Amino acid sequence: MNIKKLKFVGNIENMGAWGHTVFEDDEGLDWFDEFCDGGQQLQELEQAFAGVNFNSDDIIEYEYCIAALVAAEIIAAAGGNRGETYPDADYFEPDEESGHQVTAPDWTTIKGYIHPGLVVSAQTAIDKVAADERSELKELWEDSEFFEEWKAYLSDLKKRLTF
Repeated sequence: MNIKKLKFVGNIENMGAWGHTVFEDDEGLDWFDEFCDGGQQLQELEQAFAGVNFNSDDIIEYEYCIAALVAAEIIAAAGGNRGETYPDADYFEPDEESGHQVTAPDWTTIKGYIHPGLVVSAQTAIDKVAADERSELKELWEDSEFFEEWKAYLSDLKKRLTF
């Protein structure tokens, strides 16, 4: 699947997304691109999980939910468990219109800093995004006809986090 070639086909009811996975969401792809182009640091993944794994009564905002799910996808991919919609090699080719080229993940570096505690943080974040009443993303998906598909995707992502 060449994600770069996909066009927006959603509507306001579908949150501007065109699918139930994090790589079918504009915010998710933006976070992924920033991670890839920004140095691919462990701290970025840790901060993504910290954005949802806090103890407070505050809302877990949409952007933080998306960042945590993308970070979890990166860890799963580093462990050899890429999801169906994970960006393929074509995604990292120069864009025909802008010329921008997203930096491909450096799997050797990423694998080198993944540790069991980070995987647990990812799993905890997925659980919070999926089930916590404060999760803005969950609230949006609950109002959609694709809620069950979204939940199945999160369950699959969590299972792929074996490193």
